[in-house]
Amino acid sequence: MMLETETVTRTGVETLGPINPWIKGIAEKPLNGNRPRIVTILPRGEAIRNFVYTGALDEVAREAEVTLLSVMPNSELEDLVRARYRNVFQLLDIQEKWVVRSIREVLDMAHGRWLWSKAAQERWRLRDDEANTSSLRLKRWAKKLACYPFANRAGLDLLSKMERTSSRRFRTTERYVRLFRKLKPALVFNGSHVHSRVAIQAVQAAQWLGIPTAAFLFP
Repeated sequence: MMLETETVTRTGVETLGPINPWIKGIAEKPLNGNRPRIVTILPRGEAIRNFVYTGALDEVAREAEVTLLSVMPNSELEDLVRARYRNVFQLLDIQEKWVVRSIREVLDMAHGRWLWSKAAQERWRLRDDEANTSSLRLKRWAKKLACYPFANRAGLDLLSKMERTSSRRFRTTERYVRLFRKLKPALVFNGSHVHSRVAIQAVQAAQWLGIPTAAFLFP
């Protein structure tokens, strides 16, 4: 998803060392004499593995006040993160309006088609395979036809503006807006790639409030 985030691209868990100083650089800037607050979003199991189990977030927590927004696959994980970090909130999969979902899906497809990396080609193939009935194949072809004209920089910029406008106008929750207004974080960091649907409303809430955002991208 073409969200307006600063991105930090790395490959694999072994690169978590180099990214820590980058996050800590923000943490070392005091906010009104107090430790800055960083909200970390963990929308997938691999993000939990990469940032909790490796101890990466523990290092950041030495320099900043870390708030965790995470999916909770099981009670054991919830107990673990609540024992490590003072502020922990469950990341919820919130249903959005169909118009927002439709624009976002076309944007995602157009972005993948523009990149056309091996990962994008594999996602494209998997979605083709999932369209295993006449009705699903027809819908799949309609979405393809809709995305092709936008598979370029100008088209992606236009769709991104449409997606941001529609998601803000038709948003179905104020949960994250209220939370960020209360926390006043210096940074909202998405620990997984920006295609994680469950993280979108939280990331966009930060952007609406003018809070710096960043994403850790895996190719």
